Amino acid sequence: FLVNFEIYQGKSTPVINPEYDRVFGMVTAPIISFLDELPDDKKSYPYHIVTDNLLTSLNLLKHLRERGYSGTGTIRKNRISKDCILPSHEQMKKMKRGTFRAAIEKRDGIFIGKWIDNSVVAVASNSLGENSVKSVKRFSTKEKKHINILQPAVIGTYNKNMGDTNRMDQDIN
Repeated sequence: FLVNFEIYQGKSTPVINPEYDRVFGMVTAPIISFLDELPDDKKSYPYHIVTDNLLTSLNLLKHLRERGYSGTGTIRKNRISKDCILPSHEQMKKMKRGTFRAAIEKRDGIFIGKWIDNSVVAVASNSLGENSVKSVKRFSTKEKKHINILQPAVIGTYNKNMGDTNRMDQDIN
């Protein structure tokens, strides 16, 4: 359900909370402000907030957990700490399609995973982990046919929720 929104207007986007801008950045700050604006009787619901790599950071996921919310999203490689034990994106690209590697970030206990599909997908979550995997159908340009590869549940959860968001965007338009 669409609860609230703010149209991003570049530099002219109004600053909702300067402290949130400083801590989370101008793009992510509205998410925290939206949570503040939830009616008191709705703030205790078990929300699971799914974000794309523009918004996802370890800082955001830690903050969401502190507020009692789950969070999952794709994450840019430069937002993963340098001391993370996961293979680099370049190393992952050399691995077989469907390969998944995961680690728990030491400082804040955030789950980070990397999965190789057509390219490397990095995901982070404060509530989901390696759990289960399922077989998904993908088209192989190399084999010129559909093949089955393994996909971790955290990737499936992200894809489903972002697909719902994209569908909502289409409906609003």
